[in-house]
Amino acid sequence: MLQEKILRLYEKEYFIKTLKIPEQYINGFLFYVCEDKSAVDLFKGQDKMLQMFKLSDLATEYLKTIKKEDSK
Repeated sequence: MLQEKILRLYEKEYFIKTLKIPEQYINGFLFYVCEDKSAVDLFKGQDKMLQMFKLSDLATEYLKTIKKEDSK
């Protein structure tokens, strides 16, 4: 449900252009976000700015993860 909420709040273009998540990894990234307790707590609230900062931080971590996976 949280994944759907995030997709309602942020269009796919936001993930691709702003967060630099490749399109084929968006669903994986959303799952990654939902596994982060602090992100889940942020999305229970209404502070969109904090949500955006958290998504940015998680995107940086996630991109490192998929880069490692792609290099194997």
